Formats: sequence, C-alpha cells, structure tokens
Amino acid sequence: MALRYPMAVGLNKGHKVTKNMSKRRHNCHRGRLTKHTKFVCNVIQEVCAASPRIRAEKKKERKKSYVHAWMDTWTDRKTPGSFFGSS
Repeated sequence: MALRYPMAVGLNKGHKVTKNMSKRRHNCHRGRLTKHTKFVCNVIQEVCAASPRIRAEKKKERKKSYVHAWMDTWTDRKTPGSFFGSS
C-alpha cells in the first residue's frame, strides 16, 4: 500500500522519505507518436498532396453542395405552378 504522506511510519518514524518511483512499463509507450513517425507522416502528406487543410476544405465544399442541392429542390417546390404543374 502506498504512503499517504511523505513521512516514515514505524521504528524510524518522523523523517521524510521519497517514494520508490519505478520506470514506466514498456507497453505504456505503445501508440504514441514519435518524432520520426510524425516526420514520415508529414512527408507522405506533402508528397501525396493531401494536407489536412485541403481535405477539410473539400469536405466543406461537399457539405455546401449538399445543402444547395436540397435548397434548390425546396425552392422549386415553393415556386407557383411547379408543384401541381403549370396551368
């Protein structure tokens, strides 16, 4: 059980002690981005011309085009004569 306070308990009680810090387990580093992998990912993005900003812009354009397509159908229905046919 870990010490609650940084003071020794028992026969040698009263003096401050430091926690016995052990090194983190190796599997704790799994999945963490290293400098080299980050560099490689950036190089690949530059070569493939797929920077995240460009992808975000394309996604936004697709979203806008969907909204515009929906608005066009809505305005077509709202115009007089187009819903029941022109008479």
